[in-house]
Amino acid sequence: MSAADSTRRAQRELARRDSIKRDSIRRDSSRRETARKEKATADSLARIATLRARYPEAAGRAVIARGIDPRRYTVKSGDVRAVIMPTPMFVWRAAQARAFKDANSRTEHVDPIEEWGPWTSMTSSWRAVYVIEVTSDKVPWPQLQPDKTFDLKKGDVSSVEVLRDGVAVSLESAATVPAVVNGPAHVSAGKAVSNAFVAAIAPSALVLREDGGLPKIELVIKETTRPAPTRIVLSETMVRRLYDDFAPWRDVLARP
Repeated sequence: MSAADSTRRAQRELARRDSIKRDSIRRDSSRRETARKEKATADSLARIATLRARYPEAAGRAVIARGIDPRRYTVKSGDVRAVIMPTPMFVWRAAQARAFKDANSRTEHVDPIEEWGPWTSMTSSWRAVYVIEVTSDKVPWPQLQPDKTFDLKKGDVSSVEVLRDGVAVSLESAATVPAVVNGPAHVSAGKAVSNAFVAAIAPSALVLREDGGLPKIELVIKETTRPAPTRIVLSETMVRRLYDDFAPWRDVLARP
């Protein structure tokens, strides 16, 4: 074999190896891209599943469609009132505020609880939580009257503790907010502007005990004008009602 033939043969072999290498690179790149797309799809499906497990919007809307009576979620003691709102209820409450503003008012807020930081994000995400609001019993909600002043001499709430069978429940985004939206008008009229307490509670706080019984849920409420706290124990009927509001999602709720 001549030197020229050897050179041509070596060149062909080199070209063949280069072709094989390029094909291998293309296949590897294609496999990586396929794997990336499959992972992205799986991650997307997982996120959707997680969101649906947290609180499916369609099911929540069905609860709203059946009608919501705020009194069924309200407890009172003396000068304070507590409202425990499952997801459909506080979404419904936000809708009431929006409708009122559209029809009657140009003010930014018409419901005191709108001052609570997570309010907008929670009403848009339909998170599976209970929102608890503890305030003066004189506050007129669920009737929205943002242009009126009320005499709120009592029921100035400074803190709230939620107990499950005597053990403190973790509260998310706990905060105090003004109990009225037209604070300056109250001050001008010589009236007090008391505070309300707002926080989120995980649905797991109300799941059944290991023995199948309902937990005892107690609120320990501190007011600025009283040295001793006010204690409210939710009735079994109310605890059952709150627990049943999350019935379709019980399999995704972890015990505390």
